[in-house]
Amino acid sequence: MQQKNKVQNSYVINKDFIIIDVHPNWDKFLRENDGDRNTLSNNIKGKNIMEYIKGDSVKMWYESIINLAKNLGINITRPYRCDSHDKKRFMEMEVIPLRNGDILINHYIIKVEEVRDHINHPFLFGNIKGKETILRCSICNRFHYNNSWIEIEEAIKYYKFTNITISDIICNDCIKRELLEDKI
Repeated sequence: MQQKNKVQNSYVINKDFIIIDVHPNWDKFLRENDGDRNTLSNNIKGKNIMEYIKGDSVKMWYESIINLAKNLGINITRPYRCDSHDKKRFMEMEVIPLRNGDILINHYIIKVEEVRDHINHPFLFGNIKGKETILRCSICNRFHYNNSWIEIEEAIKYYKFTNITISDIICNDCIKRELLEDKI
């Protein structure tokens, strides 16, 4: 992957996972990416970060990385993707324990690719009555279809994205990579 750019976004949480500060670009990034207005900086400060992370396995992964950084007193980095309906964003999360016990979490964009044959509306998350729910890996952003994990360009051949919602989990490939690779 390419070298890290400047911090794209960041936030600070305390020992109880409460958001106490966000990067000055937080709201700008949110608007540029059609983010939920409920997650504007003035709405999330003072709230638990776990309220904004979807899926039990994703929450456990996130919490374990933060606790690993805190307990070992070292910075931990993890690659992930933060895709939209028309862009693939290859990113890296850096978890930094601070001396006062707080945790700084930086997010870097490594590279961005346009999605070929993208869909023309934002993703819907959660269970919405009347809509089929499909699984997406929160780390690699591939979609589950027919016992396989496929990229969005393939998924749009099988799913009608106007009639689905997305449920985030962590796929077996990403779990294996997390467990087998030396990441510290």
